[in-house]
Amino acid sequence: MLAELCDAGKASLDSSAELSLHSRSETGVGIWMEIFSEECVTERNVEMRLLTARSFVRKLSSYSIGESISGFTIRNVTPVKELQLVAVELQHNIHKSPYLHVDRDDSNNAFSVQFRTTPFNNTGVAHILEHLSLCGSKNYQCRDPFFKMLSRSLATFLNAMTSSDWTMYPFSTCNRKDYFNLLNVYLDASFFPLLRKRDFMQEGWRLEHENVFEKQSPIQFKGVVFNEMKGAFSTQADYFELIQQNELLPDSTYGYCAGGKPLDIPKLSWEELCKFHQSHYHPSNASFYSYGNFNLQDIAKHINEKVMQNFPTASINTNVAPQKCWHEPKVKHVRGPYDAMSDPKKQSTVSVSYLINSIDDTYKVFCWQLLSHLLTYGAATPFYEALLKPNIGSSYSPSYGYSKSTRDCTFSIGLQSIAEVDIPRVIEIIESTIDKVIKEGFSRKRIDAVLHQTEISVKHQSASFGLYLGLNLADFRNHNVNLSDAIQVNHTIQRFIQDLDRNPQFLQEMVENDLKRNKHKLVLSMTGDKNFADDLVEEEKIALNSRLQSMDDAEKLSIYDKGVELFQAQEQKDDVDVLPSIEISDIDPLAKDYTIPELSYSGPTMICKQPTNEMCYFRAVFPINNLHTQYIPYIRQFASLLTKMGAGKYSFSELAEEVELSCGGLSAGVHISPHHTIKGQYQLALSLSSSCLEKNFDRMMELWTIILNEAKLNDKDRLVTLLRNSAHASVQSLHHQGHVYAMSHAASGLSQLGHTGETISGITQVAFLKKIVDLEMYENAIESYEKMAPEIINTKNMRAMLTSTPTTADDFSQRLTSYFSQIPGDSSNHYQDPIYVQESSDQFMPTSAKTHFLLESGINHIALALKAVPYTHSDFPAIRTMSHLMTWKYLHKEIREKGGAYGGGSKANADGTLNFFSYRDPNLMKTLDAFKGAISFVKDGNFSQRDVDEAKLSAFQQIDHPLSPSNRGLDQFHSDITKEQIQENRDRMISLTRDDLIDAANRHLPDDLAEQSVTVLGAKSDSTSSKEWVLHPLQLS
Repeated sequence: MLAELCDAGKASLDSSAELSLHSRSETGVGIWMEIFSEECVTERNVEMRLLTARSFVRKLSSYSIGESISGFTIRNVTPVKELQLVAVELQHNIHKSPYLHVDRDDSNNAFSVQFRTTPFNNTGVAHILEHLSLCGSKNYQCRDPFFKMLSRSLATFLNAMTSSDWTMYPFSTCNRKDYFNLLNVYLDASFFPLLRKRDFMQEGWRLEHENVFEKQSPIQFKGVVFNEMKGAFSTQADYFELIQQNELLPDSTYGYCAGGKPLDIPKLSWEELCKFHQSHYHPSNASFYSYGNFNLQDIAKHINEKVMQNFPTASINTNVAPQKCWHEPKVKHVRGPYDAMSDPKKQSTVSVSYLINSIDDTYKVFCWQLLSHLLTYGAATPFYEALLKPNIGSSYSPSYGYSKSTRDCTFSIGLQSIAEVDIPRVIEIIESTIDKVIKEGFSRKRIDAVLHQTEISVKHQSASFGLYLGLNLADFRNHNVNLSDAIQVNHTIQRFIQDLDRNPQFLQEMVENDLKRNKHKLVLSMTGDKNFADDLVEEEKIALNSRLQSMDDAEKLSIYDKGVELFQAQEQKDDVDVLPSIEISDIDPLAKDYTIPELSYSGPTMICKQPTNEMCYFRAVFPINNLHTQYIPYIRQFASLLTKMGAGKYSFSELAEEVELSCGGLSAGVHISPHHTIKGQYQLALSLSSSCLEKNFDRMMELWTIILNEAKLNDKDRLVTLLRNSAHASVQSLHHQGHVYAMSHAASGLSQLGHTGETISGITQVAFLKKIVDLEMYENAIESYEKMAPEIINTKNMRAMLTSTPTTADDFSQRLTSYFSQIPGDSSNHYQDPIYVQESSDQFMPTSAKTHFLLESGINHIALALKAVPYTHSDFPAIRTMSHLMTWKYLHKEIREKGGAYGGGSKANADGTLNFFSYRDPNLMKTLDAFKGAISFVKDGNFSQRDVDEAKLSAFQQIDHPLSPSNRGLDQFHSDITKEQIQENRDRMISLTRDDLIDAANRHLPDDLAEQSVTVLGAKSDSTSSKEWVLHPLQLS
């Protein structure tokens, strides 16, 4: 369940992005158990190391093996000095439930309860149970307490999720009161859910008339999970990934679809679901995780008193048995979904997959993750050279690389979007590449580069470290793996280096034994079939008719009665006061001061002195003000290609290796954001971002200088590979992020900012990129990039931001001046405010349209866009709060509970637009009516002051999300927003009343939506056949 979809488009967990139109993220590669891709340590700066070390010693001394804590006994204590944490492993004295507590000086405390869930059918029982558990429980008997807590909490993360063999309920928050509120709700929901049949009908599946109140309307299958999985099965990648796991690991729970196959979901009965809960959601089948600076004793006591003491002992065995190894490889070919946006001659996917090792061998897990990185990640790898460079297909096959997500870990490699005739060729290339690796191995330089990335990822600080740690340890915890081995990073790396020193053939022998000689090998291929989607629709009709034919008249009549009963239950007003809540008085009246206390400037650089743990972060923006409009569609491609094409004396693969050896990554992107006050003004710029260990600062800047002066933008072969890969990824994202694309397109007619943003990163960009690839317009693209480069890469109006420790920042800023002088242009000797583009009627005229992009899918993504007010307008806090009010007090009920969509809501943007959206939605016109109803709901004042306060809490979850040191000051840098403006916005929001929202709604929101911009991505519908709709088939081949 992805509750964050109800707040689509919000900034990433570790980004401020208060004013950015598009969220920003900085990527690095961490390979140690995937845990450290978002990691940090807690040393505050160089001068505080001694203090931190003493604190660490105190933590360690406070735990003793054998000590009893509220019904749990400490079994192991593992200090991890490089991460400044102490891992405490406990076990419950009666139920033997494992409990991992990670003690660390971090205020963003996390918790999760996890169950091993191992279904042996495709009904989606574990997935549906996850949904139902959050629909009301023993002590919180209201509908959907999980979603209601989203507006009664200051959680930094709140969710639930189902994997192939586990279900987890995680949350995180910085507020102690909030933490124990959420702990109460989550424990009660998971162990004591009501599991009402009406909730099963709503969340799982039901038979219901298309129009609930019309007996003559057709009967359909409905349900949130049913519709969700219909969407999941509509893409080639998702379908192939499922078949691959089912066929490679057929003997256990992995031979089935944990999420549920749409046509099997209606085979699940409510009684069977209740039995599954009894057999799987018991303390003896649960594991607990907590993280942060809250007291272990308090949390353990809570768990013991609320849960453990209320269950009898039970003998439950849900262990996943090892997969029996094959004696001969297997080959299988299947038909799958057809991708209308891909080349009709290249509708096939092929992969070769292997069973590698048991997950309890943590050292081998590490070695194989490192080996997988060496084999597949980036341009300097054997499989990239052999598979992607020849442009046989668009990208690696789904789920490529090494995976520890199952009890028996696997490795897979292949290609997608290839011609069916090329399947044997790809298999042969894979086998010959394995032989080549066995013969030639890897240079020590390449291995050192990957190990350097591990060091970077451990050093990097993230505001959500505890959450990611818990999520990435989930697979180990699920199979009772020794966690002390799994989290000792330095020890494992040292062991690996020693093994490699003793035996330089170490990795080659792994490839030979685990791939070359491995008989547990699956060669899976799939070809897209144009009739696949229609066949699924027909199969659904047959299944529906078969079920109806087996029912007598009374049972058929009861379908109508049950539908009406469910509707009436959904209409009932809940007593939400049974739920705990944070109050407005619990919110700090002062905005979190993420401005830089020791802010200084050197030339065009803002210097941010932060406790970055010996890491350095560099950002720069090059304004794009006078670029000819014909080049605007190329901007995103230009930025993406800039660091990947090779530069100077380095080929693209050599440059990739140099970056891995010295940096946490070099990336370029597009920054586009509105002026915080003036409508019609916005920034458009090329943005650069990179990180490194402080000792590598000069090398990082040398590489930037080479790239900005000598990028090889005319390497056609490399360009073809990258653009084909990008085009394929963009097409796939239409299915998974369709609501984001729909919102962007709907807003594109409201302002030049929206139009430019959509052209650069929306559906228009996907279509343009596909056009370049399909028509092989590569020479035109190269010509455009080369003409754009000198117009964009010019230091005249450049601004930079340097973030590092206080001991290095000033020195680094002085060195930057020398590097800037080597880049074209005349860099300023002082820091400049952001440069804004002014909207021009010569280039843009506001329009509104109803557009339907026809996407082969059984569900829709729908968006409506309205003009509102920008960030510093006095009514923006009201509009922002209003969007949360409409989401949780109206749209959630109408779109998800009644309509069966996976999610929906409203979002206020700093550029002065207000979006409405739905995600994986079986409806169309009903959802548009819900958007209209939400506006009437606010204008008519059908809500209370308490509802307003809850909407504020929902908004403050985002506003007050913690930031890592590396991201502090970004709002100042990117948007020039001041802490005074942020505080003024906050003051207004805290003081908002019900009347304020009604007044703002009547001032800024229209009564009639007939002339507003609407965009739909989804299947063909009679509802959009009228002349007022513009239809665009998403089929370019």
